[in-house]
Amino acid sequence: MSFNIMAETEENVLLQPAAHVCTDEMEVQRLANNQQLREMAKALAEFKPTRHCFIMDHSVQVKVLEKQHSYIKFSHQEAVYYTFLDNLSTATQPVTSVTP
Repeated sequence: MSFNIMAETEENVLLQPAAHVCTDEMEVQRLANNQQLREMAKALAEFKPTRHCFIMDHSVQVKVLEKQHSYIKFSHQEAVYYTFLDNLSTATQPVTSVTP
Protein backbone atom coordinates (compact mmCIF):
# COMPACT_ATOMS: atom_id res chain seq x y z
CA MET A 1 0.00 0.00 0.00
CA SER A 2 1.33 3.42 -0.92
CA PHE A 3 0.18 6.74 0.48
CA ASN A 4 0.70 9.86 -1.56
CA ILE A 5 1.54 12.78 0.69
CA MET A 6 2.41 15.56 -1.71
CA ALA A 7 4.84 18.21 -0.50
CA GLU A 8 2.97 21.50 -0.59
CA THR A 9 6.17 23.50 -0.92
CA GLU A 10 9.49 22.39 -2.24
CA GLU A 11 11.90 21.99 0.64
CA ASN A 12 15.58 21.23 0.81
CA VAL A 13 16.78 18.30 2.91
CA LEU A 14 20.15 16.78 3.62
CA LEU A 15 20.78 13.15 2.72
CA GLN A 16 22.91 11.06 5.04
CA PRO A 17 26.29 9.86 3.75
CA ALA A 18 25.95 6.48 1.98
CA ALA A 19 22.27 7.04 1.20
CA HIS A 20 20.57 4.33 -0.85
CA VAL A 21 19.21 6.19 -3.90
CA CYS A 22 17.11 4.84 -6.77
CA THR A 23 16.20 6.10 -10.22
CA ASP A 24 13.00 4.08 -10.61
CA GLU A 25 9.90 4.81 -8.53
CA MET A 26 8.43 1.33 -9.03
CA GLU A 27 11.61 -0.18 -7.58
CA VAL A 28 11.42 2.16 -4.57
CA GLN A 29 7.77 1.27 -4.00
CA ARG A 30 8.65 -2.43 -4.08
CA LEU A 31 11.54 -1.97 -1.64
CA ALA A 32 9.61 0.38 0.63
CA ASN A 33 7.20 -2.41 1.57
CA ASN A 34 9.88 -4.86 2.73
CA GLN A 35 12.71 -3.82 5.08
CA GLN A 36 14.69 -7.04 4.52
CA LEU A 37 14.49 -6.65 0.74
CA ARG A 38 15.56 -2.99 1.08
CA GLU A 39 18.62 -4.00 3.13
CA MET A 40 19.57 -6.62 0.54
CA ALA A 41 19.16 -4.11 -2.30
CA LYS A 42 21.33 -1.58 -0.45
CA ALA A 43 24.04 -4.21 0.12
CA LEU A 44 23.95 -5.03 -3.60
CA ALA A 45 24.19 -1.34 -4.52
CA GLU A 46 27.16 -0.95 -2.14
CA PHE A 47 28.90 -3.84 -3.86
CA LYS A 48 27.87 -2.97 -7.42
CA PRO A 49 25.40 -0.23 -8.40
CA THR A 50 22.49 -1.45 -10.52
CA ARG A 51 20.58 0.38 -13.22
CA HIS A 52 17.90 1.16 -10.60
CA CYS A 53 19.88 1.93 -7.42
CA PHE A 54 23.22 3.24 -6.22
CA ILE A 55 24.84 4.63 -3.09
CA MET A 56 25.35 8.39 -2.86
CA ASP A 57 28.65 8.47 -0.98
CA HIS A 58 28.58 12.00 0.38
CA SER A 59 25.98 13.95 2.27
CA VAL A 60 24.19 16.21 -0.22
CA GLN A 61 21.42 18.75 -0.05
CA VAL A 62 18.51 17.91 -2.34
CA LYS A 63 15.16 19.47 -3.24
CA VAL A 64 12.13 17.41 -2.20
CA LEU A 65 9.59 17.19 -5.01
CA GLU A 66 7.14 14.77 -3.41
CA LYS A 67 6.77 12.94 -0.10
CA GLN A 68 5.30 9.46 0.08
CA HIS A 69 4.60 7.31 3.13
CA SER A 70 8.13 5.85 3.35
CA TYR A 71 10.18 7.56 0.63
CA ILE A 72 10.71 10.87 -1.13
CA LYS A 73 11.09 11.94 -4.73
CA PHE A 74 13.81 14.57 -5.04
CA SER A 75 15.87 16.47 -7.56
CA HIS A 76 19.63 16.79 -7.55
CA GLN A 77 21.71 18.29 -10.34
CA GLU A 78 18.71 18.46 -12.67
CA ALA A 79 17.88 14.74 -12.29
CA VAL A 80 15.03 13.07 -10.39
CA TYR A 81 15.76 10.35 -7.82
CA TYR A 82 14.06 8.53 -4.96
CA THR A 83 15.26 7.58 -1.49
CA PHE A 84 13.81 6.25 1.73
CA LEU A 85 12.92 8.50 4.66
CA ASP A 86 15.54 6.82 6.86
CA ASN A 87 18.22 8.25 4.52
CA LEU A 88 17.35 11.82 5.49
CA SER A 89 19.71 13.50 7.90
CA THR A 90 18.43 15.03 11.09
CA ALA A 91 21.75 16.67 12.00
CA THR A 92 23.44 19.58 10.32
CA GLN A 93 26.32 18.32 8.21
CA PRO A 94 28.59 19.86 5.59
CA VAL A 95 26.95 19.76 2.16
CA THR A 96 28.92 18.36 -0.78
CA SER A 97 27.81 18.33 -4.37
CA VAL A 98 28.48 15.02 -6.12
CA THR A 99 27.47 13.32 -9.33
CA PRO A 100 26.28 9.69 -9.08
